[in-house]
This record gives sequence, structure tokens and C-alpha cells, in this order.
Amino acid sequence: TEEAQLTSPSLTSNPLSVYVSQLSYSATESSVTSYFSSKGCSIKSVRLVYNKNDGNSFRGVAFVDVVDSSSLEVALGLNDEKGPGGRKIQVRPTKTTAELAMIVRKREEFLVTKKKEAKNMREEISGG
Repeated sequence: TEEAQLTSPSLTSNPLSVYVSQLSYSATESSVTSYFSSKGCSIKSVRLVYNKNDGNSFRGVAFVDVVDSSSLEVALGLNDEKGPGGRKIQVRPTKTTAELAMIVRKREEFLVTKKKEAKNMREEISGG
């Protein structure tokens, strides 16, 4: 079923992962790793996000995987702190595929409702 597919371990994010945004564009995997390590996080991996059109320009976003829940707590505690390069960073827990699918589903339902409301208003205005 769709729900079983969405909750499959292979389709969910790493629960010990954070989404880091507003990184300096000069940040590297090494500088992000060093920053989080210096704050007491045990880092498993860092994945920087690049522009999909050219593949070369860094978007100021990374996914940081940590090795344990205490490192996750430390990483999340760095939200709104100055990160590598001196910019204030945003650190958030990653969402699972199931959570993302729910967000998309709710957004689609919202749009369908708004389209119906708009159609009803047009019919009321036109007298039909």
C-alpha cells in the first residue's frame, strides 16, 4: 500500500539528521564538519546542497548526519547561532518521506477546496 511504502525504512530520512540552512556560500563539508564537531557533535556525514541547474553553486544548505541522540540535541541547540563563516544558521530536524507526503497531500486538499470555493463564487456572481 501507499502508506506502507511511505513508512518503509529505505524511504524515510535519517532520524539522526538535521537540515542546516543559511550557511555561508564559502562553507565546505570540512568547515561544516569542523564547526559541529567543535560544538560537541559526533558527525557521521555532511551533504552540501548544490544548484541543480549548474551543479556547481552551493545553495547555503546542508544535511548533517550525527551518530547519536545527544549529538542531535547539541546540533538542534545551535539554531540561530553563528555558523562556519560567521552567518547565523538555522538548524531543523529533517522530515521523513511520510511527513513530506502528508504536507503535499494537505496542500493538494487545500488547493482543491480553494478552487471549489472560487467556482462557487463565480457561479453566485454570474447568477448561475
